[in-house]
Amino acid sequence: ITSATSTTIDLSTGNVFTVNMNINITTLTLTNPAVGTYLIKFVQDATGSRDVAFPVSWKWAGGYVPNLTNTANKIDIVTLIYDGSTYYATIVQNF
Repeated sequence: ITSATSTTIDLSTGNVFTVNMNINITTLTLTNPAVGTYLIKFVQDATGSRDVAFPVSWKWAGGYVPNLTNTANKIDIVTLIYDGSTYYATIVQNF
């Protein structure tokens, strides 16, 4: 998936997604979820400094919403667990 200001990920198409960051995402929408686990890999372009406004309804480990690693060509991986009503999120950064 190539990032756009408004980016939609259709969760019915798989469980692992790659978002190539070439612009900031101000609206991230997930559609067609099923109960389960999803991985979203955010890959910075050669410029870096791209970020995502994660949905406010997500529950983050530690209670804070992270920013992506700003360095060019770095990767951050978000793990989501969806229980049918809530997304529980963690992030591993700076690959």
